[in-house]
Amino acid sequence: MKMQPNEILIMSSDRGIVELSNLRIGSDFKDLGYQKSVVIYLEDISSIQVISKNYVAYIAVAILAGLYTFLALSQNSNGPALLGFSLAAIMVIIWWVTRKRIIAIYPNGGRPLEMEANRMRSEEIKDFIEKVQLAKTQRLQTLYNINHN
Repeated sequence: MKMQPNEILIMSSDRGIVELSNLRIGSDFKDLGYQKSVVIYLEDISSIQVISKNYVAYIAVAILAGLYTFLALSQNSNGPALLGFSLAAIMVIIWWVTRKRIIAIYPNGGRPLEMEANRMRSEEIKDFIEKVQLAKTQRLQTLYNINHN
């Protein structure tokens, strides 16, 4: 995101995908054949949400496969037990790999700015949200000439 006159960068993500300034927050995401850029002025932010997505169906299949494994072992059937154990392990791995944590910043209208936060600890997510909220508050104070003494 190219800075405008009087704009100061407050923080940037590791790879510069998300940038927060004193005027706006922007995301510039590029992947194989896919590009998405979103910019929201701070005064237009209506809410921020942290979304955790995981697919419970994978865990359910893993539990069923685990039960099948115990049933097969109780009947001394090593081949089916190995199959059940393998399926359970694969389902747990797929569940682990596909879970996501997303920070969504919603404007007063339009689509949200969404960013993956899988590698961020909960403390880092809270810190990021607090920085966005503080920057928005300062932006509104500047826009409306509000002084708090």
